[in-house]
Amino acid sequence: MAANPNSALETWPALFGKPLRDPGVGVIDPVIRTPMDDGFKSRRRFITPVITGSYSLLMTNAKYLLFQSWHQHKIASGSDWFNFQVRAGAEVEWEEVKMTGIYQAQPQQNRYVTVTFSIVQRTNSIPAEATLDAALS
Repeated sequence: MAANPNSALETWPALFGKPLRDPGVGVIDPVIRTPMDDGFKSRRRFITPVITGSYSLLMTNAKYLLFQSWHQHKIASGSDWFNFQVRAGAEVEWEEVKMTGIYQAQPQQNRYVTVTFSIVQRTNSIPAEATLDAALS
């Protein structure tokens, strides 16, 4: 489990608060299935499932300017991996994530901005296989 963030990566600044997770959370199918004359063939597309999520946060105009600067300078306009807290069951764990596209910003009442973005996780805090085997026996 990733209790502490990876110190080699940027970390989501506490200044921005904890974003709210939108309902758009899922796992990209790691298996390619191809229909053949003798039945379906399947193979793994990647070793670990790719987990995606969408997040929103409400911030003041001043914090939004700092967010823009952090996005551009610290995570290379969203192309670098960074540490981000993700809910894993009942726990909140640090995971390595990357934005999957550009964030969206919607002004609210001339004082606030709602920022929405999507991520893909590189790490996923799930129990080890030995822990699973012990629980199943």
